Amino acid sequence: MNFLLHIPAFLAPKVYRGRADLQAALINYYTAKHGQEPDVSQMAKSRVNLYRKYSIPAEDIRRFELALLQVSTANAIPTLFWNLVFIASDPAIISATREELIGMIKTSPSSNNNGRREISIDITKFEFHAPLLVSSYRETIRLANSQVGTRCVMSDTIILDGKKEYLLRAGADLQIPAGVAQTSPTIWGPNAAFFNARRFLKPEEKGLLSEKSKEEDKEQKKAYFPFGGGKHVCPGRNFAFAEILGALAVLLLGFEVKGTDGGPIGVPELGSVKLGEGVAKPRGKGLEMGAKITRREGWEDVIWKFTVS
Repeated sequence: MNFLLHIPAFLAPKVYRGRADLQAALINYYTAKHGQEPDVSQMAKSRVNLYRKYSIPAEDIRRFELALLQVSTANAIPTLFWNLVFIASDPAIISATREELIGMIKTSPSSNNNGRREISIDITKFEFHAPLLVSSYRETIRLANSQVGTRCVMSDTIILDGKKEYLLRAGADLQIPAGVAQTSPTIWGPNAAFFNARRFLKPEEKGLLSEKSKEEDKEQKKAYFPFGGGKHVCPGRNFAFAEILGALAVLLLGFEVKGTDGGPIGVPELGSVKLGEGVAKPRGKGLEMGAKITRREGWEDVIWKFTVS
């Protein structure tokens, strides 16, 4: 937050020193060519190759890499947390989601891992083969993501809400809070404040074929913009989709996630989103919640692998 608000370094010395130390470490890391070592992820290696292709200096690389650390963790990790908690709190949803995932994995013996099974998950197949998991992901974002989009009005514009018209003057700055539209009972119904894993299934998948249902679905799509919209829509949304659902698939298939008492895990209270954040954190008793995560019986010998078809 101190960076976003441009707080002077002398007022937030620890923050600025911390960033400087991280940047210095990243420069040393890439200067020593550690980015090409065998245990480095392919994504990191590809970035290194791109940096070298365009002769990007180490000074700029450190800034890119530190920004990526923020982008990849700030919203994705809390979204994964909420999605896992919402699913793990409902045994019926756990069972139905696992059934979907079983149908899209491939199992093969691993030749060099003492007979352990290798299970591969094609991350491109979630959309069509795991509609309930995808729906739960989008429902999680609807509830937990309250990012505020900012736009500048380019020319005088009149907008309508069905009852009134509003003049937006050229040069004015607009702030568009996604959380308002995404939790509106008028749009999402009387249970708008509650998690419904099936909410984002297609109308025909929910057995809703009336014109009214299709119109409601259309209105909900217009009110759902956690990644912004237009030409400035978040470019990392598809990567977030793949990494979060990939992690969820492993946690749901290979592990049991229970509360500390051995029963279904409790869902903590959603906190408010702070300036500069997109996804809410737990608050109140949720800050002290615990869980037991254990290997699922029959899945102890699995080695996980992700593929792209």
